[in-house]
Amino acid sequence: MTAASGPAALLFDLGGVLIDIDFGRAFEAWAGAARVPAAAVAARFSFDDSYQAYERGEIDDRAYFSALRESLGISISDHDLLSGWNARGRKCCFC
Repeated sequence: MTAASGPAALLFDLGGVLIDIDFGRAFEAWAGAARVPAAAVAARFSFDDSYQAYERGEIDDRAYFSALRESLGISISDHDLLSGWNARGRKCCFC
């Protein structure tokens, strides 16, 4: 790809066809690291302003994870938060 030609293809997975996103896996990972019930983490999680800003790329991992720790009421490392975040998605059967 050259700068003048642009991308050869764009891929959007809007229906969970290629990647199965399951926040329950993140809640389990974060709860395990924090040694709290996953139900408590799930109950505190929301798609709040910080989440929206993170998804749009307006804030970085560090800023989002700081806000996430506060909203979830847990104290775990950025590494544990990132591991849980990455656990949300896994490839579906067509990959």
